[in-house]
Amino acid sequence: MKIELYIAAHKNFEQIFDNTFIPIHVGSSSSKDDFCSTKDSSGKNISEKNDTFCELTALYWIWKNTQYQQFVGLLHYRRHLNFSFSNKKENEWGVIEYPVIDQRYIAENSLDRYGILACLDDNDIILPEKWDVRNAGSASMLDHYKRGQYHHEKDYLEALKILKEKYPEYYPFALKVNNSTNGYFTNIFVVRREIFDQYCSWVFDILFELEKRIDISNYSVQEKRVFGYISEWLLNIFIEKIKQKHKNLKIKEIQITFIKNPSPIIYPKPNFKDKNIPIVMSFNDSYAPYAGVLIKSIINNSDKNKNYDIFIYDGGVSKLNKDYIKIILENKNNFKVTFLNAEPIFSKYQLYSHSHFSIEMYYRLYIPDIFRNFDRVIYIDSDTLVRKDIAGLLEIDLEGNSIAAVRDCAMQGFIKYKVRSSQETHSLETKDYLKIYLGIENNNAYFQSGILIFNVNKARNKIEEIRSILLSEQKYWFPDQDILNKVYNNDIFYLDPKWNVYHGNGDTETFFRDLPEDVSKNYFESRANPFIIHFAGPRKPWLSYKVDFAPYFWGIARETPWYEDLLLNLLPKHNNAHTVDNRAMEEIAQRVAHEKNIGIRDVMRALATPFAPLGSARRSILRKIFSILRKPFV
Repeated sequence: MKIELYIAAHKNFEQIFDNTFIPIHVGSSSSKDDFCSTKDSSGKNISEKNDTFCELTALYWIWKNTQYQQFVGLLHYRRHLNFSFSNKKENEWGVIEYPVIDQRYIAENSLDRYGILACLDDNDIILPEKWDVRNAGSASMLDHYKRGQYHHEKDYLEALKILKEKYPEYYPFALKVNNSTNGYFTNIFVVRREIFDQYCSWVFDILFELEKRIDISNYSVQEKRVFGYISEWLLNIFIEKIKQKHKNLKIKEIQITFIKNPSPIIYPKPNFKDKNIPIVMSFNDSYAPYAGVLIKSIINNSDKNKNYDIFIYDGGVSKLNKDYIKIILENKNNFKVTFLNAEPIFSKYQLYSHSHFSIEMYYRLYIPDIFRNFDRVIYIDSDTLVRKDIAGLLEIDLEGNSIAAVRDCAMQGFIKYKVRSSQETHSLETKDYLKIYLGIENNNAYFQSGILIFNVNKARNKIEEIRSILLSEQKYWFPDQDILNKVYNNDIFYLDPKWNVYHGNGDTETFFRDLPEDVSKNYFESRANPFIIHFAGPRKPWLSYKVDFAPYFWGIARETPWYEDLLLNLLPKHNNAHTVDNRAMEEIAQRVAHEKNIGIRDVMRALATPFAPLGSARRSILRKIFSILRKPFV
C-alpha cells in the first residue's frame, strides 16, 4: 500500500521519521533555506501565496504533483498525530506536548509506517480529535472565528457566500458547523487519495474566488493568513457533507501532538580549514555583556596567525547583544562566532538550578557529542577574563585523558572547614559528599569546570552516562560541575592552576590564605600571574567594583560597546531614590579610568545622564558638586 504523509515546514526541523513521512518546504519560492529536497515551489505550485495560504501551499503541491497513493496526509513540522493505541495526557488546547522530536517521541506515538497502517485498518479518513471551542470562551464555531485575534468575520462570511453560490448543497452543513461547539483544527489529516482530490478541488475553488473578493492589503502579517484560517472551517464543512453523502465512510479521530522545539540538533563543523582553535561558551542575555568582555580579552591576547572558532550556546541572547559581539569582531578575519541552539538537546530534561547557577551551565555536558567533528575543544565560562593566548591550551598533552581542568582549590577549603552540601543533597560534609554522592575517593581530585579541554573522541564515551544522570533528575550541590566530576573521575589531566584562577570573591586573606599549605601556596603563586581570571561566586566586578582583579575587567570592558551600560549598572549601589553619593561616583570613575587616557568627566557624564539629563536643573547642581569633588584628584 502506498502511503505518503507530507510534513509542511517553513524552516528546518528534526527529520528522523521514516520515508513514509516526506518533509516539504513551504514558501520555498521566497526562501534561501535548503533543508529538504521537496519544495512547494517546484512543479505546478502556489508557493508565492504561502504568506496568505500557509500550509495550503503544500496541500496544493501534493494535489497537483503526486499521484497513485492509496492514502495521502498532511502534517506540520511541529504538529503530528498519535498513531499509537495509547491515549496520553493533553493540555488545555487538546494536544499532547513534547519538548523535542526524538526517538522516544517517535516510539510513543507510533510515528512510522507500521503505526500508520495499524491505525488506518479499514478507515477512510483519520482526523485529529475535535476540540471544544468553549475551552477558549467561545460559544460556537462561528463565534470562535469572530473572536480570533487575527480574524475578520466578514472574510469568513464572504467565503460562505461563495460556497452557497458554487456549492449550495454544502450550505446546510456550513450552518451546522457554525452552530457546533467543537471542530477539527490545524489542517492535519490522512485520507484516501480519491477523497483528497475531491476536497482539494472544492476548497481551492472557494479560496481562489475569495482571494479575488476580499481586500487584505492593509492586513498585518498574521491577518494575511486569512485563507489558511478559513480553510480550517471549510474542512469541517466538507467532512460533515461527505459523512452525510457516504453513510459507510469510516472516520477515525486520534490525538494530536505538539512539539515545543522542533529544531534539529546541529553538529557544527570547523569554520577554518587549519590552525583552528575551537572555543565553546554558554550564556543567556543577562550575561552577554560579561561574555563580550571575555571575547574581547581573547581577541587582545590572540595570535594573528591562528584562527579562533567561537561557538556560543545561545541561552536567549538578544539581537542587540549579538550585534555588539559582531562589532567587537569587526575586521578580525581570524575570528568567527557561531550561535547554537541548545534547546533541542536539553528541553527534554527537567534541569535543576539554584543560587546563582543558571540552566546554561548544563550545556557543556554535551560538548563531546555535539562537537563530534572536532578533535579537541576548549570550554570557558562567561565570567572569566583571558590574559594569555587561549590557543596554548590545545598544545597541552592530555596524556590520553578525556578532559583537562584545574583542581578546585575552594573545595579543599570546604573539606577543611567541614562545609555541608546543599539540603537537596542531604547536607553531607564535603568529604562525605565527594565520596558517597560523587564516588570520588581522592579529596584532591575534584576539578573546577570553568575552563575545560575536551578530548572529544574519548570523552564521547561518557555521553550515555551523562544522559542517564540527567534523566534521573538527581540534584547536585554544584550541578553541572559535580556531574562532570562524577563522570570523568580518574579520567582527567590537571592543568597548571594559572589557567583558572579564582578572583577570591572577597575572601582572599581569609578563606584562601587558610587553605592547606600546599594548596594555598599554589593558589597565591597563580594569582601573581594568572593566565585566566575566573570571577566565580556572587561577587563580580560588574556588581562590586572593589573585588580583586576588577581593574583588569574594567580595562577590557572599556573597549566594548557595553561599557556605559556596565558603568550605569554600578550606579544603583550608590544611588538611593536618586540621592547621589558623588564621592562613590568619583571613586568608580577613578578606578575604571586610571589605566588609559580617558577623562573623568567623560565617565561622570555617562553615569549622570540617566537621572540628570542635559539642560536640567539637576544636571547643573551635579556639575557644581563634581567641580568641588574633583579638586582633590587634580
